[in-house]
Amino acid sequence: MAKIAKTLKELKENLEIEDYIEETEIENYDLHILTNEINEEASYLMDKREEEYIKHSLEDIVIIVILGLFANSNTFVEIEIFAKKHYEWLRNYLELSYGLPSICTIKRVIAALNPKELEEMCNHVFLNFVKVTQKPIYVKNGLKLMDINSLDGKTANNSKRNTIEGYIKPTNAMSAYSVVNEKCLATEFISEKTNEIPTSPKLLKRLNIKDVAITFDALNTQKDTIDYIVKNEGYYVAPIKDNQSILKEDLELYFQDLYLIKVGNAKVYEEIEKSHNQAEKRTYIFTNDIDWIYQKEKWSDLKSIGVLIKEINGEEKERKYFISNIKANHIEILSKIIRNEWSIENKLHWYLDMVFLEDKNKCYIENSQKNLNIMKKFCLGILKIVKSHYNMSMNSIRFQLSIDFENEIEQLLKLL
Repeated sequence: MAKIAKTLKELKENLEIEDYIEETEIENYDLHILTNEINEEASYLMDKREEEYIKHSLEDIVIIVILGLFANSNTFVEIEIFAKKHYEWLRNYLELSYGLPSICTIKRVIAALNPKELEEMCNHVFLNFVKVTQKPIYVKNGLKLMDINSLDGKTANNSKRNTIEGYIKPTNAMSAYSVVNEKCLATEFISEKTNEIPTSPKLLKRLNIKDVAITFDALNTQKDTIDYIVKNEGYYVAPIKDNQSILKEDLELYFQDLYLIKVGNAKVYEEIEKSHNQAEKRTYIFTNDIDWIYQKEKWSDLKSIGVLIKEINGEEKERKYFISNIKANHIEILSKIIRNEWSIENKLHWYLDMVFLEDKNKCYIENSQKNLNIMKKFCLGILKIVKSHYNMSMNSIRFQLSIDFENEIEQLLKLL
């Protein structure tokens, strides 16, 4: 199946814009609608197989894998078992002219897909199929924020292997995560963790970051990354650690001097949380007093500097320093952005490992791990939307789906 040119797809979308709007205003979702959406978008994926030898459509294989992932299947072996168990039912939604594809066919087809094309397909299906938040999360004193995007990398430890050709490094995926919609927006696969530095701007280029706050770990506090954010009308709250040693030392000295903090008209915001017989206090201090900073011009549109002081039961445990192009008078939203730096770790990477068992999965064919990662994120995005209706853990939701999948998946889709 040859791939349809991207320009033709865009022309088709423009010509059918009214139909597209009607499709996104569906009130009653069901599996036919979901499979039709996936089937439509998957038809644009590049199928590298020789057409004369194709028996099983690429679209059917993609749908089988996605449904298997919903049904608590984490590996290709489990997905094949799922497909065999539900074969007669699957025929209501899929072509399956030659029966079920074998596990070897499923592996080979998924491994041959281009990860970026597959992710684009999953994002289109998600946006067409579910309602996403479009309202600003913060509007005050000239600042409007639509979302907070968290960037971070993750290593699939069991994807490393030794082959006849030599050692193959584990798969490293750097992702961008929407805090508002609780969804992975884009992924760039890299060879090593340190390659995140040049990858950050590449990842950001795939996002609409206008009026979006971008947060990341200190490794990615780099001039090029911040330049790109500012040029594209986004906002940054960047942590400063030893990789920016001079600036860190200056900030440490500044925030130790109570007089400087006072004359700098610093804004202060405090949060206190109590759990497990401990009281954790977070004190955020930000100021617009930045003219003294050495090489201030290095950081595009720099407007404020800040510190987060963590205390447990009254004892100081940690200080973290930040620079931002958001002014200090927006201290509450600055604190929210800082708190959400770890959203991608807690709400995406943790689920991939603990719910989809990604860290234990071994895929030895090129791109298999990458493409399973992308489809798991798609399924996770939908499961997160309905999680509150189930009042149970994500593991329990997937287990419940697996017990009576044919009925449960329809009930789940009605909750979207």
